[in-house]
Amino acid sequence: MATTPNYSTIIANIRTALLEIEATVVSCDAVPYSFHRQGLFPFWTNAINVANFAKRADKFMTCTLQVQVVHHVGLMTGGLDGELEKSAQELALELPLAFIERPRLKCASFPTHVDGIEPMGLTVTSCNLANVSFNGSETTRAVVCELAIPILFLVNIK
Repeated sequence: MATTPNYSTIIANIRTALLEIEATVVSCDAVPYSFHRQGLFPFWTNAINVANFAKRADKFMTCTLQVQVVHHVGLMTGGLDGELEKSAQELALELPLAFIERPRLKCASFPTHVDGIEPMGLTVTSCNLANVSFNGSETTRAVVCELAIPILFLVNIK
């Protein structure tokens, strides 16, 4: 019987897989955390938040992570009117498919799947376009495409 990876390993593997999958959609800088800004667009940020835990058996529990994937398309002042929004709208259709086609985060580092993720453990629950403050001021805003992806996985408990 295969062993289920521990929580830390699963989180690290999910971060690796997210970055690889994002690179298949738009190849650009990507970071496995959310508090990041840079001058060059586009780029990716990712946040992983624990949603809930449930004991499943004597030695196992399930955990649902709420993953937020954000593609920072560009500054609102960049390009021609409507260009960034059009690009973000197209991405909003393409990006969820990139994850849905890989329900267990299959990628180069994990050719079959990330160990521990339940077979039906990944869905995309929302994909939104937004313009957000890029540097803390209301004068510099960026266009972003945000995905919410809950991921269900099984973890060993001692």
